[in-house]
Order: sequence, then C-alpha cells, then structure tokens
Amino acid sequence: MHALSISELTDLWEIGTDRPLPQRALLLLQAACPEISSDELTDLPIGERDSKLIELRGLTFGQNFAAATKCPGCGETVELNLTAQDFTIRDAVPSESLIAQNDNGSLNFHTMGFDIRFRIPNSRDLIDGVESTGPETDAARRSILLKCILSLKQNGRDVSTDKLPDTVLQSIEHQMELADPLSDIQLVLACPTCGNHWQALFDILTFFWSEIDTWARHILFQVHLLASAYGWSEAEILALSPERRQLYLKLIYA
Repeated sequence: MHALSISELTDLWEIGTDRPLPQRALLLLQAACPEISSDELTDLPIGERDSKLIELRGLTFGQNFAAATKCPGCGETVELNLTAQDFTIRDAVPSESLIAQNDNGSLNFHTMGFDIRFRIPNSRDLIDGVESTGPETDAARRSILLKCILSLKQNGRDVSTDKLPDTVLQSIEHQMELADPLSDIQLVLACPTCGNHWQALFDILTFFWSEIDTWARHILFQVHLLASAYGWSEAEILALSPERRQLYLKLIYA
C-alpha cells in the first residue's frame, strides 16, 4: 500500500462521488494497493477491507481520528480523539458450534436444528445488495446474508434458504460479526455532561469518505483562487507543496 498523491485523491473523489460507498472503498484501495488484484480486493472480508482503509486513512490524513457525536441522553456534543491503534480486534470468541472448515474460509454453524455452512460477506456482496434492493435496507441485509449461505440442512436434509426463520438469520449474522470483528467496530462512549454511557458504530468507510469530500472541496476552492489570481492550471497548482499553496493564498489576501 502507498499513500495517494493529491491528484490521485482528487480524481478518486470525482469518480466516486456518485457511486455507492462499497464501490468508493474499492476505488481507494485499488489505487493505493496496485500489488493486489481487483478481484482479490473485492473478495476481501469486510473487516479486512476496513482494516486496509484504516491504514490508508492513516497514510492520507494521519494517525489521529477526530470526530464528534451526540449523546443520546442529553444531546450534548461529545468529541472523540482516537488513533489507528484504538481500532483493534475485540476479544470476541465465536461460539463452540462455529468452526473454520478446511482451507476455503467457510464456516460451519449449528443452531435450532439447522446445520449452516457460510462465508464472510465481502464487497461484491455489498455492491450486489445495494444494486438489487437499495442501500441500508432490511431487504439488502437479508439478501447479503442469504447470498453468503453456502449450504443449509435441517435434521440432515437439504432445505431452501427460504425456510430460514429470522431468528436463525440473526444468529448467523451474529456469528459473522464474531468471525470478522473489524466489520462491526463499536465505540464505548461516555458523556462528560450527563454521565450517560452507550455504544456507537464506527464506520471507517463513511468517516474516511466524508473527510475526503471535505478535503477535496477545500483543495478545489484553493485551485479556483490561485488559478484566478495567477492563471495557473489545476495540475500546476496541485503540484505545489501545501506550504507554497498557503503562501500564495496569503499573498492574494494581503
């Protein structure tokens, strides 16, 4: 993995703006990890993909992650100051009924009379789910879960996934999270005002892309000012070091 140049980052922002989030993740990683094939990146478990995004975000904007959220108790803004080291795998242990199967990465799970063999969701599954049912819907979530079930037996007989009750699907989803913990990063938070404690999901992809969007718009505004003042091209302006850009911007406002 290598750090993305300023021109690469602005190009990726432009290309990815109108694409679903899972495709934006692949755009970033494909540019930063040319040593890994596109298919390999697409097939990475979501937790492994997000681990690479955390690494890339560190190379892009530094190791400190500054964010803010609202306390669900009193509504006060709570500021978060995290580092890449804070995003470690939790001490979650899969249940005894969950075991790795051979070398293909699939997992076996037994519950409520069902014997299930499944795999961990990847970006391909998320992209297909968004395209077929829309983003962040129960239908998309169910579609992704069913797609990852490789075989299903009930009392020793093959059955259709249509026969799976929601409680079993929820159990499978829970086992997927245990087997791929970085796919579900939960932050334990406390409000300094009211003392409320709660957990909040941290989605590195949403966080990172929001930073890229803010950064790209700021950079392009600088390009506009410098091009208007000096007649330079975008490429010439982006080739300047941040220190030189800031100096020229100060001269404009002087």
